[in-house]
Amino acid sequence: MADYFVQNSVAVIQLNNPPVNSLGSKVRTAIYENVQKANRDPAVKGVVLVGKGRNFCAGADIKEFDGGNKGAWITDIGTYMDNMRKPVVAAIEGVALGGGLEVAIVGQPEVAIGLIPGGGGTVRLPRAVGLKNALDIIVTGRHVSAGAAAKMGLINKIFMDLRSSNQSKALRYAFFAERQISRWELPSGGNYKTTKPMPVRTAGVIGAGTMGGGIALCLITSGIPCVLVEQNKEFLDKGLELMKSQLMMTVKLGKMTSDQAMKCWDTLKPSVLLEDMKTVDLVIEAVFEDLKLKRDIFEKLDKICKPETLLLPLLQSDKIRFRCWLVRVLDLLPIACQVPTPRRALKDFGMAMGKYEVQDLSGVDVGYRIRREAARKEGVELTPETRFFRGERNCSLVERLVEKGKGWYKYDSPSGKVAHVDPEVTEIIEEHCRALGIQRRNIGIKEVMERMQFALINEGFKILEEGKCRMAEEIDVIWLYGFAWPSLQLSLGAQQSIGQTQ
Repeated sequence: MADYFVQNSVAVIQLNNPPVNSLGSKVRTAIYENVQKANRDPAVKGVVLVGKGRNFCAGADIKEFDGGNKGAWITDIGTYMDNMRKPVVAAIEGVALGGGLEVAIVGQPEVAIGLIPGGGGTVRLPRAVGLKNALDIIVTGRHVSAGAAAKMGLINKIFMDLRSSNQSKALRYAFFAERQISRWELPSGGNYKTTKPMPVRTAGVIGAGTMGGGIALCLITSGIPCVLVEQNKEFLDKGLELMKSQLMMTVKLGKMTSDQAMKCWDTLKPSVLLEDMKTVDLVIEAVFEDLKLKRDIFEKLDKICKPETLLLPLLQSDKIRFRCWLVRVLDLLPIACQVPTPRRALKDFGMAMGKYEVQDLSGVDVGYRIRREAARKEGVELTPETRFFRGERNCSLVERLVEKGKGWYKYDSPSGKVAHVDPEVTEIIEEHCRALGIQRRNIGIKEVMERMQFALINEGFKILEEGKCRMAEEIDVIWLYGFAWPSLQLSLGAQQSIGQTQ
């Protein structure tokens, strides 16, 4: 009776009781429970109430009046929201009457049928619009138009302001950029008009680690059956255990039912045999970052898979330019400032995770092994004292973390998502700075964001100059989908980014 989902740190509670989303007991209870759920969730920064269909809410369900009070009452919901520290916004379309207005706090028509507004509106309405306007609405029961409501201060006149905001510009830019890149063209002459997409009915993933397991989970929850191959049963079982706990977490969060989760799980085929990839349409390799190992795997896949099967390596090497620059620019920050600072900067900006949380997820040893392999090929030995490599500053702090078996943060469980500062890591950082004679300084959020954004923008220009991308929008969409860049922040894209600074 009230749907719940979280998007970009905002919990959306959607009243779902057609035709007018009246506030029956089940709807009220669902609103109350979901508001409490959003308030408890540390990942949620704000709450939006909306109505499904063409109306917000037409008020209480008068058919229930003779049956006594059941479930949470409107005053309970209003009082709870008043006491929340997180902002709660009602996005109104159509009518918001009676209890709907009291929840939204555009009329209170109860008096027309012999009822006194009982959901707290007689208290909240005078606060919002003054006593004179409130009495007029409460006593007459007349409906108030959106324009009149905005004029008297009952609703915030935000929609026209939003249209001219940077966030609105960013969303419109992202909308058109995604459609623009669908009209792609290759230097060879191939384009969107002359090709057809290949259907992917089944997929395979090699490697059941954090990255591979996560990719396999995305596939099966998207409706694509997946073969998951690992080198031995021990590693496979460990990966499956983590995957199942993550799948059950989606059930706990209300994103799918238990039955839906089990149906997804049944489409996963775990295996220790590479030969089980012979019938899949797509293979994604997500093994240990070792180029020789990857080469051996693809030579075998070339013989096992169908000729038309797409073979995709999950490369994390320094040749991946954007990732490389973001890692290099931000890796040095913990030496100069507290680890939570870049994390807070990126999350406040709208990123789902901080950079160091991402490294913990994929494994801090991945970048360490990439650099070590690159150095080995050049005859260089990297040590914690190595300050420069390939003419650039080298952050050897990661080497110390790997030696100690540490990530950047500590978590409540192996699959935990809430990051906590680890005092032992703080000591490792401070000891590292003392050993190398590095003077720490305060780095503000502004500098953190400039380091990230300017490096990415600069690399984007280089990619355009080299002809690696045909249009600037391709790069901005890579930001959106490759980095999970917040669409609202493509105001950076709309004003500063590649697409608007040519």
